[in-house]
This record gives sequence, structure tokens and C-alpha cells, in this order.
Amino acid sequence: MATRHLNKYSLTMSSSMAFYIAGALAIVTGIIHGIVGERRIIGAISFPNARLQILSRGILWVSVAAWAAAGILYIAIGLTGASELSAVIVLTQAVILAIGVYCNFRATRGRHPGWVLLALSIGFSLYGLAVLA
Repeated sequence: MATRHLNKYSLTMSSSMAFYIAGALAIVTGIIHGIVGERRIIGAISFPNARLQILSRGILWVSVAAWAAAGILYIAIGLTGASELSAVIVLTQAVILAIGVYCNFRATRGRHPGWVLLALSIGFSLYGLAVLA
């Protein structure tokens, strides 16, 4: 895999490592988001009916699934190397995660760590894509 020098001390990171880090960040952030959201949000709200609770729980967990899917795809790119679809996968997932970053930052005024972890995942995936190019 191609490497790129990060600084004058010749610290390098391969594109594979960048994709592994991006993938792990996306998966771990999604899992933590689901568990904490289930306990602190879904568990704390008194829903007027069961359908609304099911809908809220579904919305929470679909975001977890999307972030985990991004992580799995990033790790797959790291394992398989460059392909014609790498750029499409990375850029599509970066947009999906960026929506999560924006909404999380906006809703919590930056006081929630989730937006930072997702932003780091985006950064590592874009770095990995740049090194592949």
C-alpha cells in the first residue's frame, strides 16, 4: 500500500491503516450511540403510544446501522486495496456521516463527543482515499 509522510520525522501511515481507523471509529461510535441513546433518550421519554416508541427506536438504530455499514465498507477497502468503487464508497459514506456530524453538532452545540468521532472517521477515510490516488 502507498504511504504518505505525515511530518518531518518520517511518521507514515498507509492507506490501509487510515481505512482501518476510519472504520473502527465509525463502528464504535455507532454502537456507543445506540446503547447510550437507548438508555438516555428512549428510556427517559414517556411515549403516548407504543407505535411512537417503536418508530423512535427504529430511527435511532437505523443511524447505528448506517454508521456501522460505513465502518465495514472502510475496513473492506483497507483489506482489498484500491478499486474503481473505492472513491464512490468513501465519498458516499463521508456525506452520510457528515450529515450525522452536522446534526449532532447543531443539536448539542458541540458539547457531544459523537460529532468529533464521526468527523475523525471522515478525515481518516478521506486521507486513505488520497493516499490510494
